Amino acid sequence: MTLAPEDRYLASNMSRSGDLIIMTKGVAMAATGILARAFPKTVERACGSSFLKRAQSHFYQFSVVEDALAAASVGLRDEGVTAMHDVTEGGLLGALHELSEASGVGLDIDLSNVILTDEARIVCDLFGLDPYVTLSEGTLMVTVKPEKAKEVVRALESKGIRAKVIGRVMNRQHGRWVTREGRREKLRKPPIDPYWRAYWKADREGWK
Repeated sequence: MTLAPEDRYLASNMSRSGDLIIMTKGVAMAATGILARAFPKTVERACGSSFLKRAQSHFYQFSVVEDALAAASVGLRDEGVTAMHDVTEGGLLGALHELSEASGVGLDIDLSNVILTDEARIVCDLFGLDPYVTLSEGTLMVTVKPEKAKEVVRALESKGIRAKVIGRVMNRQHGRWVTREGRREKLRKPPIDPYWRAYWKADREGWK
């Protein structure tokens, strides 16, 4: 619980048509960090010790406080950032669906612009996970007035936080759309996060 002036807080229902969508750090942050720590021998055997350390480092990037403060420093609401939403279960696509529902808006997302670290890509491939729909604590989505987007990205990067524009908020009638590998498809809420199925499968098979 927190208190804030009535005109100085943000919520997930405040994004508006025309806003740009910025993401921080990358997708599958939590899945990568946890699986690399839970099954270190498996990851090290497949990818090497230096890779293992990089993958495990994702575990220490779960907080989005610094991300949020850096983005907010540019300005709030009409002055810049209009909404924020942290990515958790269901991954990036789940969080985008939640944001769209909360704000009553449509979306246009291009997955080719999404930040996917080599560590997340390889760990997700090893465990059979889609990195766009799995645990990603540490990733923050920010919607922002178009004229302020570059400034928000610069503010984040000045703190050592990767950031990238991945799409645009549209009106509700436009619908929710994602472009994946050149194909445009409707954004649907992931029915279940595949992380736990992958975790218990690895555990049953004796991965260490």
